[in-house]
Amino acid sequence: MRKLSFALITLFCAGMLQSCQTMAGFGNDLSHFGSGVSNTASGKTWDGKNLQPRVHVPVPAPR
Repeated sequence: MRKLSFALITLFCAGMLQSCQTMAGFGNDLSHFGSGVSNTASGKTWDGKNLQPRVHVPVPAPR
């Protein structure tokens, strides 16, 4: 019984440590996503570079 308790506690602790790493990674991903949305909203590309001006090409009228 003592070995089983030790094994379960060890697995629980290992799982908790792993979830901390996962949540830290999730926080970083969420931060990068927010930066990308902010860049797009301010008229830049997703990675923060300025957009190239778009050239308007007229579309011929249908006949």
